[in-house]
Amino acid sequence: MRLLFYIAFCLLGNTVLSQVGIGTADPQNDLHVNGGLRIDDSPLGSDDDARSRLLARDANGDIVTVQSSQIVESVAVPQLAYQAKFGVTTSSIFETCSPCNSNDSRRIEFVDPVVNINNTSLVTLIDPSATDGDEYFQIEADGFYRFEINTNITLSGSTDFLINLQLDNDKATLPDETDSFRVFGGVPRGNVTAALSLPIYATDVRFYNAGDRITLSLSMAYVSTSGGREVSSLKPIGTSYIGQVIITKY
Repeated sequence: MRLLFYIAFCLLGNTVLSQVGIGTADPQNDLHVNGGLRIDDSPLGSDDDARSRLLARDANGDIVTVQSSQIVESVAVPQLAYQAKFGVTTSSIFETCSPCNSNDSRRIEFVDPVVNINNTSLVTLIDPSATDGDEYFQIEADGFYRFEINTNITLSGSTDFLINLQLDNDKATLPDETDSFRVFGGVPRGNVTAALSLPIYATDVRFYNAGDRITLSLSMAYVSTSGGREVSSLKPIGTSYIGQVIITKY
């Protein structure tokens, strides 16, 4: 009798430790199902389950856990990385200049931001000295990013102006890059004898590497004659901000 119990125990141990196949005689995992799988009921998970414990089927057919961010990136769904409004207490979101000369670059000052979206796993706004004017956006994950700016500029002085919105990329591994934004409206050029305020919308899309540092500024591309040549920004009546920055990752 004891011999029979010993043989039964050995057979049971071998069954427990072996791989089990359903619909296959050659299982490749602890449980290998060659066919469909149906679950009539399962417990309700939490938001954390959806973020970090999604199940997927890999190329071998094995069930694996993936992050929700992996799914979003694999299907190229745009992700809002950063969105904020600026200039709650001031009249300008960039350094003013008087006079403004050709090739002058005026850094954007991110004053009192009202942040709605701030995905720091994608991009981070860094202020190294805790003062306005030296902030930069640091890219945290490789990918294509769109920068969008909505604001307005006010010009005065008897001169001709041509002004660009400029992007400077202090690259982590490659040579630094400077380029002008593609401005689709509100770029003034002409003789300005009185204060003139116009809206600006600019957008730019390109590939960035993790560690790249992005700064934004106004660049005086063309100034024809002498004069006051002042560039500033005035807060519109009835609003609490004068600029908005949106960053989207693709």
